[in-house]
Amino acid sequence: MTSPIELNYGSGANARFCDTSVEESELVANKPLKTLANLCNQCRDLSLTAKQYQLAFLFNDSQLGDGRLPTVSDTAGLERCLHRMSNAIDFFCQVYFLLKRIIVMVQTLWKQISASGGMPLEISEVHLFTVFDAMTELLEDLVVFNEISDQLKIAAKWTLYKKWLAALSNSKQTSDQCSSMELNGLLSSLDDIETVITGNLFGILLNSLLELKKQFTLKDINHINQHSNAYIRKIMLEIEANHGNDYKNYEDPKNVIRLTAFVAVLHELGIQMEGKLIKSVLDVASRHKRLALNQSVCWSPSAFLARHAKTLIKTPPQAKPQDNHKSHHALMEKIKLSDQKKCRHLGTQICLWTIHVQRVFAAGVFGKLQTFSQLILRGQSYADQVNLMMDSLINRHVALTTPLSKSEWFTVCRLLQYLRVLQKTFESNPNQCDAAHKFPRPNGRNRRSSICC
Repeated sequence: MTSPIELNYGSGANARFCDTSVEESELVANKPLKTLANLCNQCRDLSLTAKQYQLAFLFNDSQLGDGRLPTVSDTAGLERCLHRMSNAIDFFCQVYFLLKRIIVMVQTLWKQISASGGMPLEISEVHLFTVFDAMTELLEDLVVFNEISDQLKIAAKWTLYKKWLAALSNSKQTSDQCSSMELNGLLSSLDDIETVITGNLFGILLNSLLELKKQFTLKDINHINQHSNAYIRKIMLEIEANHGNDYKNYEDPKNVIRLTAFVAVLHELGIQMEGKLIKSVLDVASRHKRLALNQSVCWSPSAFLARHAKTLIKTPPQAKPQDNHKSHHALMEKIKLSDQKKCRHLGTQICLWTIHVQRVFAAGVFGKLQTFSQLILRGQSYADQVNLMMDSLINRHVALTTPLSKSEWFTVCRLLQYLRVLQKTFESNPNQCDAAHKFPRPNGRNRRSSICC
């Protein structure tokens, strides 16, 4: 397993950066800042890997069936069940190692943040906010893994699989084919894999922070208090900016997830939060009762805080009965019309882009590589917009438990057609697209910026 603190100055084409980067001279003069910068790069790499694993995690669970155990008399069903579990074990091991790296990374970030308070060279709050952004992105991924594992359908099959392995390891036929070291290694790793399958992954992170909490001095606590409270205000402002923007936080709930997870971690570390901020956080959690983490897993911020930060919630808020069916229906109709308008506008842009690309193909791209490279990037941007719009529309309905109407199904189908048009355009001339990708971008950077603010 590679170190979570390795230095990495590779290509950063896939990394997401903020508007302004720290100057290289500033990094050289400020070693703590450079260390945090490298950790942020590692966080982004881990987060990209985690998002890929989340989809694979759901796919592996669906491949293992509906969660019902076959009967004892159904020998063929038992064999199929055990065979599928055996095939999935390697992936569960990969997920376990990934989660361990995420936990180690979060611990290391907190250690570096606390250590930065005693450094003679000051690290600005803007830089620490960038570190908090990288950390909360990992916390968001851990929350998603936590909810996926809590809702897995294979937990019942796991007990059967462990019993089968124990019986298999004791049989004479197995001992002839496998060494005792191999069998003992497999059995000892089952407890680790079980943490991935049975859930409470976020609880494991919080428990791992207890030892770190003992190492904090009063000066460290005061340093973290000041900046963490300011960071909570920053996320709250971003959430409240969407409060009047229809159901934006339901469509893209990352800020609510990151705020909730960050507050739970601060609570576990004993970081003091302002009373008004706690009240605002609880209000946000109560307003967003059900958020879609993806198209099949939903999550409740209030239930999460009640589980991982019990003393924050002194008394459960009493919901006031309201008859807002008419206003809710009117708002949903407004969003539906907005989606249709965005879809038509996006279709017009993609149509014009396709015509422009075909003209460049017909004229020959090698005299206009820079123009064609910009067209390729614009096409990729349109594909990202289409994917984001589909995710937002579906997540909103999953979170609100409302079915898609006929017009919304039509919008989704049209967006899928846009993706097919973009894909066919790229596939029709692969050689020219490859040439455009190799062409150096203006203002492009060949190495990754270390920390952004």
